Amino acid sequence: MKRVQEILNTFGRYNSSEIVVKSQNFNFCMLFLKIQLLHLLGVHYIHSDYRRIKGRELLREILHKDYSDEEIYEKIKENNPEQLENVKNRIHYFKEFMYNLEKGSIVEATNPKTKIKSHHFILHSLDEKYLQLGIARGDASDYLETFLVSSNDVFFRDTTINEAITGIYRYDEDNNLIPFSFDAEKAEKLEKEYREQNNDSDIADSLSLYDTSEDEWDNEI
Repeated sequence: MKRVQEILNTFGRYNSSEIVVKSQNFNFCMLFLKIQLLHLLGVHYIHSDYRRIKGRELLREILHKDYSDEEIYEKIKENNPEQLENVKNRIHYFKEFMYNLEKGSIVEATNPKTKIKSHHFILHSLDEKYLQLGIARGDASDYLETFLVSSNDVFFRDTTINEAITGIYRYDEDNNLIPFSFDAEKAEKLEKEYREQNNDSDIADSLSLYDTSEDEWDNEI
């Protein structure tokens, strides 16, 4: 199985997209980068010195060696066996979580005993598990720090907020805020409706984002 490779191909096309997540009282603007994907999945645990591996180096290794999920799991089992189930859960749930991001809610990250830098999570429950996408503060904007799958609320237990997401958007080439989904079919429908409502006939060029092949962004690595 090559679920990791599929995730890289599916989400890599959105590299360098500015993604905005809104709720009633929050507005998070994040630069989505393909080099973050493997860290979100926990694939860096294939290395014993995982804290030192750079995102670009890891991405190049996974793509160019074309690792299968089984090969990734075997390396994690060898170097960081305590993280194996954690990584398997992340890989299993990531795509579905991201495709349905609009169903999530915003909660505070409240556990002071972790090294997690996230100040808020996008939270969604599935299969009696809490799926949590961590939002951390960078130098210029927020960024996606981690993706957690847990059976309890240890990371957000003391949150004082729980706000449903009201919209997900991206900035287009003209700096317009466009309704967005990581699910290409949803995104195409949302964007087409937006263009029609705003009498924008230049739909084709914008929608080409959702047809980008792996080869086009792999050349940048």
